[in-house]
Amino acid sequence: MNRNQLAEALYALPGNIVVKGRKSLVAPLLMIVVGAVLTVIALLPSASDWGDLKLTCMSLGGVILVAGAVVTGLRLFGSGGIPLYGRDRTPLAWMEYYYDRQHAAEVTDCMTRRDWKRLRELQADHAAPVRLVGYRTPDDAFVACRVFLYAELEERPLTDLLVADRNTPEA
Repeated sequence: MNRNQLAEALYALPGNIVVKGRKSLVAPLLMIVVGAVLTVIALLPSASDWGDLKLTCMSLGGVILVAGAVVTGLRLFGSGGIPLYGRDRTPLAWMEYYYDRQHAAEVTDCMTRRDWKRLRELQADHAAPVRLVGYRTPDDAFVACRVFLYAELEERPLTDLLVADRNTPEA
């Protein structure tokens, strides 16, 4: 299960607690402004000793300006998005942890007990066969995750999708 598949599963949750959102436009718009400023600086009249600096400002400004415009266009008109949680639309962060095979039972137990701190302590390297994937808020008020085991050249689910929402009574 990759991040897009998990995000689609979260969008289908009842009550629209997770909705599809857009990334902020602040960074690409700032890139456009910086690129435009560098380009204008390059067009200002100056002494002949500044020729190389002007060419550099023009080139760098043009590249930054175009990159900012492309990223802005993709964020405005692209099909991609990020999952947002709750009324205040908090962005959910992707998490992916790997564990050794001998910790598989402990990982599923920690997941059902919602012991997120212990799960982070057990983390192994990226070659481990047990993988926990999910989305969470920065304060762990909302966590949605699932555990998989890599065996016989395929990834098999060890658990169902767990959705832990601190703001609901059953969490």
